[in-house]
Amino acid sequence: MKEQATNIVAGGASSSSTFGNLARSINIETSGTETTASVSFGFDRSHPLGGGVRNADGSTRFRFATDSIGIVATAPLGKNDKPSLFDFDKLGDGTSLSISAVRYVGSVNYQPASSADSLPALQARLQNRCIDAQLILWVGAEGRGDTAKEALARLVATELRAKVDRMKLERGAAPEFALGELAKSEDARIKALAGTLLLHCVEVENNKIPPAGMLATYGTDEEKAAKQGDEPTGLWFFGGRGKIARTNYEYLVQTPLSKTDVSHTGYKIEAFGGRVFDSGRKSLTGSFAYSRAYTAQDEVQLCEPNGVGTQIACFTGPLGAPARANRYTLAGEFRWLVPLGALPGDPSIGFAPRVSYEIKSNSAWFELPVYFAPNSDKALNGGLRFAFDTEKDDFAFGLFVGVPFSVFTN
Repeated sequence: MKEQATNIVAGGASSSSTFGNLARSINIETSGTETTASVSFGFDRSHPLGGGVRNADGSTRFRFATDSIGIVATAPLGKNDKPSLFDFDKLGDGTSLSISAVRYVGSVNYQPASSADSLPALQARLQNRCIDAQLILWVGAEGRGDTAKEALARLVATELRAKVDRMKLERGAAPEFALGELAKSEDARIKALAGTLLLHCVEVENNKIPPAGMLATYGTDEEKAAKQGDEPTGLWFFGGRGKIARTNYEYLVQTPLSKTDVSHTGYKIEAFGGRVFDSGRKSLTGSFAYSRAYTAQDEVQLCEPNGVGTQIACFTGPLGAPARANRYTLAGEFRWLVPLGALPGDPSIGFAPRVSYEIKSNSAWFELPVYFAPNSDKALNGGLRFAFDTEKDDFAFGLFVGVPFSVFTN
């Protein structure tokens, strides 16, 4: 969220810059003997909304929007004898295509990078103070009462501090960039010390807005009291999606007793809206949907003589063709990404509980996906999915992979 806001307003009040991102993913999900595969494509484009408004502290408040379009195609890989419990929209387990469009709207307080009150300038000051404090601790630890070792450590610390300052003068480099370059140094002493400072003064603060830990430790009273710029204040979003599915239904007919099948096309139209909160780790979504769906009849077993002696032939399946029904569904969903550690590289776990209520049938569905499986980039990409259907009084769970967790509505 911060990265999008920063990119949008980077050009200042007259900026009309836009950027787009094409995303692709493949998802495989199993529930009992049912397996489905889906391929999704998404594209987003962000842009400012009008000019900025000057705040009393000298920062400028910009509003921005991100428009996102997604396409998902789904097909069954395995055949089950009954519809999947995860088919909450009741469109069946056949081949389907869905299209969604969403607009996210937010705002950010932007301070020019040249301003002493900007977030980059504050981070640079805090990092410099952290570097000085950590160098004193490092020299003391290296010396440990040995005058010669302490003198050598002091020389290394002085050399590294001078290199950081020189990079700032010559290249305008921030402390974190200078330390990153020095961590690649051929000098083993400088390389090791720069790596230590990166850990304590830079990496521990990544993805934290404002830099709360550093601010509490190294900030002045004035800096702690100031309202920092470059900080997104959360996002509102709204949009709609449509889905169409073609499903084949097998059922029994009694005269003569046999199995037959029929294909039906169902569809669903949904409108939704919600909020991504300031932390960027939580969101709340509400939606209303109308669908024309087909529901299989209850399963029965019918038998009749097969014309060979006393033998009988039996068939099991829904009795009669599927019934068409119009459905009106209200739903609410909460998404929460929970970090399991203090550092950016530490693992996380994601939750996305959802409650749906169908007005005409007075029934509800409860769903809880739990994301815990990371991909090669350490992003959550799979987990377990639990569900309960009050209409069927049935519970199920399934494994899913290839679905990246996001606080944004899927």
